Amino acid sequence: MSDFYKNPHIPPRKTWPLIAWLLGLYNNNDALEAPPNNFKYPNQFVSINEDHSWVQWINHSTFLLNFDNYRLLTDPIFSLRCSPFKNLGPKRKVDPALDISSVLPVDVVLISHNHYDHLDKYVVKYFVKHSPSTHWLVPKGVKKLMVKLGVQNVTECNWWETVKLSNCDLIFHFVPAQHFSGRGFFDTDRSLWGGWVVENKEKRFYFAGDTGYNSVDFLDIGNRFESMDLSIIPIGAYSPKKLMACVHCSPEEAVFIHQDVNSKLSIASHWKTFNLAEEKMDQPPYDLYKYLEKSNIDFTSFRVLNIGQKVNW
Repeated sequence: MSDFYKNPHIPPRKTWPLIAWLLGLYNNNDALEAPPNNFKYPNQFVSINEDHSWVQWINHSTFLLNFDNYRLLTDPIFSLRCSPFKNLGPKRKVDPALDISSVLPVDVVLISHNHYDHLDKYVVKYFVKHSPSTHWLVPKGVKKLMVKLGVQNVTECNWWETVKLSNCDLIFHFVPAQHFSGRGFFDTDRSLWGGWVVENKEKRFYFAGDTGYNSVDFLDIGNRFESMDLSIIPIGAYSPKKLMACVHCSPEEAVFIHQDVNSKLSIASHWKTFNLAEEKMDQPPYDLYKYLEKSNIDFTSFRVLNIGQKVNW
């Protein structure tokens, strides 16, 4: 096995432009049209049937799902900052919709990669203490960290591996994404990244995690699984586009993913909670709105929820 993982469809990401951007020395030429002051993304509020499959946006890429009476949680983050430091690093702009204790019980946690805004050590330790039976599904190379934090029920996967758990009738598939990994200066790309497809005999949902766009992986996912009843797709952290595109899809590219995987309903993730790029916090849903309108795609097929909002799927 290689010591490093890589994205097969793009050249390696250059480090110096990223450092220049972090130092405020990168020339961002993106011309983003600011949302009108009165802009609100079209949001359909409907009553929820708790007995049917539902999904609730907690914050960032954290979603709580009821699927076939199993409770699943994606990339949970509840900490104040997504950072290795208590008082440094991106600070949340909004609170999670639920207190961490309120998400329990959780049968399975899906982790897309080990970045601090997707794998929160505080959450892991809380679950170890209060929900040790929860099973964690993680990318290859992340299990070592989970075991170190005290997790006993953890399975790690390579792309296209399938997992069947003894305590759950759902089937879990780890699928490719275009991103990177690392929690420090010396572990960049030492663990894998990806998304998850979860299915039973009747329904299927896709959690894209955090990803840039390419014309291969998502079409491949769509071809292998035919269609998705629900997809959770990131729309934020895409400017400067020249720097971010290799690892973060724009709202327009999020729609490409929606189409490539044949999604019946998609929900926007990875925005509003942390300021991780140069677009303003309210920019992603507006850019998504503009592209859907331009492409004559129904807004109800790609939804932008309020934090805490729950919908059936």
